[in-house]
Amino acid sequence: MVMELISEILDYNILGNSIWQYLLFVGTIFFTYIIGKILNYIIKTIILSFTRKTKTRLDDLIIDAVSPPIIFFVSLFGFYIGYNLLNLSEKVIKIFSGLTDVLVIIGISWLLIRFLDSIIENYFVPFTAKTKSDLDDQLVPILRKLSKVIVIIIAGLMILNKLGYNINSILAGLGLGGLAFALAAKDILANLFGGVAVFTSQPFKIGDRIKVDGHDGHVQTIEIRTTTIKTLDGTHVIIPNSKFSEQIIENITREPARKIAFTIGLTYDTPPQRIQKAIEIIKDIIAKHNHTVKKEINVFFDEFGNFSLNIKVIYFIDYKGNAEIVFKTKNEINNEILTRLNKEKFNFAFPTQTIELVKKR
Repeated sequence: MVMELISEILDYNILGNSIWQYLLFVGTIFFTYIIGKILNYIIKTIILSFTRKTKTRLDDLIIDAVSPPIIFFVSLFGFYIGYNLLNLSEKVIKIFSGLTDVLVIIGISWLLIRFLDSIIENYFVPFTAKTKSDLDDQLVPILRKLSKVIVIIIAGLMILNKLGYNINSILAGLGLGGLAFALAAKDILANLFGGVAVFTSQPFKIGDRIKVDGHDGHVQTIEIRTTTIKTLDGTHVIIPNSKFSEQIIENITREPARKIAFTIGLTYDTPPQRIQKAIEIIKDIIAKHNHTVKKEINVFFDEFGNFSLNIKVIYFIDYKGNAEIVFKTKNEINNEILTRLNKEKFNFAFPTQTIELVKKR
């Protein structure tokens, strides 16, 4: 009784196919998926262990690229076998066949992208690390993206062709719309040319601190269209590369040293000898600091201010592009100047006014 019921259910017809045919279709896909997983395991363990013993890394990269997509391709083969087991109309078979072709193109594109990415990672990256130039290091991320874009574009055209679209007509249409596209893409082209200019002239590199268009921060990424900087307050700013041909770029990292200039005001009752002593104390403090440029220390009696005798202090910090060194050095020198001048009983001036009252007679 139970077996008859099961047999009746399995023989039940839906859209020209029995339940057991649909189960066979699903089972074929599942079975080939398991086969794909087994093949993937064999490739990643047994075959890869052999290729690692060879002198070339190319076979390792091929195996690594094939490893995950093999599951997809074997499952796709199961899908192909499965739908051929069903009783389908010619129209439905054509749809399934077209879908299979599209999935094959997607799978091959996936495999190619993985392979090209492995080639770049294992051949180009080690090569650029050995060179002194930073240009090739910056080109590697662009090369990765460009290779993916090319593969995706070719795959897209092939898919459109499989779906029945005339590729020649599409390309011709793009040609007719070229003028409109050029006008619409004016800013894009400006950014692309700006990116080329950044890579060739190298006004900055990744990691440099720059000031441009009112933004101050460290360069995070340089791409063909845009450059991203992380500002000092932690926000990320994406700047179109066209800006770099229009704006003045200040590369702070490439400064040999940071100039520090300020004024110390002493009260008007300070005698010349004491002013000279204050100058010598300040010079001594700056000269003894590890991060100051010893040949570039200028401390002198600058002017008679409105309410103070002004000592001008100019020195340079050798900070090697590290802003923390600048902050730390200024803090240490300023504290030491304040401590030493207070110890020597110098009086710092502050804004004062003398008001004379005249009594009317």
